[in-house]
Amino acid sequence: MAIAERLGRPHVVEDIGLIFPPKDMPHHPSLDVFQEFPWLAYIPKDRFPKSVAFIPDGNGRWAAENGVDRVQGHMKGAKALQNTVNFLVEIPYIEQFIVWGASADNWEKRDRNELNGIMSIVGTMLRENEGFFHEHEIRVVHLGGRERIEHEYPELWESIQYTERVTKDYSKKTFGLGLDFGGRDHDQEVRLMQKTVQLARQQPVIPQDDKYFLDLYYETREGGKLFKDPDLVIRTSGEQRPSGFGWPAYYGESYVIQKYLPDLTRHDSAVALWQYAQRDRRLGGRPQQGNTTR
Repeated sequence: MAIAERLGRPHVVEDIGLIFPPKDMPHHPSLDVFQEFPWLAYIPKDRFPKSVAFIPDGNGRWAAENGVDRVQGHMKGAKALQNTVNFLVEIPYIEQFIVWGASADNWEKRDRNELNGIMSIVGTMLRENEGFFHEHEIRVVHLGGRERIEHEYPELWESIQYTERVTKDYSKKTFGLGLDFGGRDHDQEVRLMQKTVQLARQQPVIPQDDKYFLDLYYETREGGKLFKDPDLVIRTSGEQRPSGFGWPAYYGESYVIQKYLPDLTRHDSAVALWQYAQRDRRLGGRPQQGNTTR
């Protein structure tokens, strides 16, 4: 019997070995993503995540182990992250992706030279990818506080505003850039409460049902209603914790890659999608009836 026929569902354990590559393969730019990773074609489209969040980690440790400074580690990690974003964009079923570029904690705990380097890299990546965003009709949205970026990195803030403005009419895919986002950001909590109160006061009569306030939460949180809760949260460097990522990590399936970000490959991201497809997302419910393999 042909593999495709035997695979009725891609998560049948005994069939995985027949199509799952045992090691990383060299990237061939001329190949379609499903030609490059033919085993992904066995995943039904409804088993792909629609929204993916990414926690990039390990640049500093990679730099230390390779005898270079931390900013060089971030530069190397940015290239790997670019490849990851390119890969996610090529998957037609993925509609949204969020990258956590810097948390609120980074402002207080990172060396200023390192933070300057990170922000410089982010600005460069935004400028260099303007054509990429237009080509793939990607809307770019900043997630996080604006005050510190605007005050301390005005050129970066101009680039963020410009990129948001020129991509705001796109709806094919949405890219959330988390800067000064999450972590122990009490100011973010205050901003959320202030927005909620302001919107509630605009109503002639405030509804008393919970759904009203739940909808208000989605409207006022960073990113507003543009972003769904991510289905899949990927983190590099082997760390298991979400590190205060916030709402993007509340309900998503977690997948940890045992590599530092600079060593990440497209193959690693493809494996993450394959592993996600094997999972049974119950979201508080029971396993799907008739699903005996999970």
